[in-house]
Amino acid sequence: MKYFTFSFILAFFLLSGNAQAQIDYSFGLKIPDVPLTICSNGTNQATGIAMQIIDAGTNAQPTFYLFSTTSPLAISGPFSGMVSNGGTVFAGCLVTATGVPVGNYTVTVKASSDPTFLTNVITSVYSVTVNDLPVVDIRIPDGDVVCDGNNIVLIAELEPGVTATYDWDPGTQTNSTISVVNPNTYTVTATNSCGSSSASQEVVAGTAPTLNSFTCSNANNMATITINANDAFSLGLSYVWQENGSPIVAGGDFAIVNGPTTSTLTVSNVNSNHQGSSFNCVVENDCGSFASPPCVTLPVELIYFSGVVKASGIELNWATATESNSDYFEVERSYDGRTFETAGQLPAAGYSLNDITYKFQDQDALLGVEQIYYRLRQVDVDGGFALSHLVTVKPNGNQEFQVESVYAGSGTLSFQFFSPKAGKMEATIYNLNGQAVDTFVFQAYEGFNRQDLSGIELSEGFYILHLNNGFRTAIRKFVR
Repeated sequence: MKYFTFSFILAFFLLSGNAQAQIDYSFGLKIPDVPLTICSNGTNQATGIAMQIIDAGTNAQPTFYLFSTTSPLAISGPFSGMVSNGGTVFAGCLVTATGVPVGNYTVTVKASSDPTFLTNVITSVYSVTVNDLPVVDIRIPDGDVVCDGNNIVLIAELEPGVTATYDWDPGTQTNSTISVVNPNTYTVTATNSCGSSSASQEVVAGTAPTLNSFTCSNANNMATITINANDAFSLGLSYVWQENGSPIVAGGDFAIVNGPTTSTLTVSNVNSNHQGSSFNCVVENDCGSFASPPCVTLPVELIYFSGVVKASGIELNWATATESNSDYFEVERSYDGRTFETAGQLPAAGYSLNDITYKFQDQDALLGVEQIYYRLRQVDVDGGFALSHLVTVKPNGNQEFQVESVYAGSGTLSFQFFSPKAGKMEATIYNLNGQAVDTFVFQAYEGFNRQDLSGIELSEGFYILHLNNGFRTAIRKFVR
């Protein structure tokens, strides 16, 4: 029993000593002895590495070495070999990263007395970072407009994983993100060992739109609402019309005509489909938005509104077909068509299903001017109001049957005319080939009249409007 124990201990000691004696090799100088960075594209797509392998010569066996990688990196050259017993070699290979995804990789050097590298292996590892040519772009999270003097952020962005240093011009900033407040063209250059690239972004000044004017008319079963906005830096305006807070688009009862700073909404079939609705417009540019005042289609159906010059002043006449909760009519006067003043006020019927006529005598008008503009402000008992169309009266003009003006919009036609007396009127639209395009009959009233029609579809071009009162025909050429 004692013999067996002694023999086991001796065998273990001899085996252990022999195993230790087998590893008589080590690594010496490592080139380079720092983490490596090479490029997938651009310059510096390959680099050489080297390792000093030393065999101490104590086990009478050579030492074998191997450079390997499990990554997509490519290695080439004499990446394996042998060191004779007691010898020293510098072994190396070329590491190439062409087309390799950006990331962190390793190259491993193994040394062993076992040529299969299954036992007695020592290792040394090279850390390799693969970068890429920096293709830079500038992202602006909040748009490229410096609004009302507030700063905006510019962010230089590269492909995921790519690293670089940044240089902004103008300025001396070297971060990927900068904050700017001055309009200018900003350029960023991104640089790393693989190369460099640049990107530029123009930054402009701007301010939120503001309201210039807002008009609202509600007559002849049709509402016409026009908004004019100020876009000081010409950023471009967008318009969203709403009925009772919900967005609407052109089509059906709605016709919308947008311009650079003006938008007009025309609503047809007001009495049957939109009575009491509130319309407004949200105007927006890159710096902000505003909502216009509401235009409420009041429960008053205006049949006509006309003006005529009398010896005692300007006589204004209008009539309503229906009224509900109407409070009063305010007559407004203007000498330039933009700034209006109150000429007077008449109480409304309140509630009626019958035609009601109204007459107002403006004795304070300045009759020496070329023309006077009138409109009605219809006010209901809840304080809501709507404006009628304009009627233009010429105190010293030709008081003969004639068409004063014609405006053709998208699906609409409006014209003003003077009629010496009340009566039926027939209007016919002709094209330049003399073909009748449309004909309609309406009631005219003594004095200056305005007629608004919807559902008039005209293609672009020139037309001639004929008005016939049964005795004479007034003609006016217009363009759509």
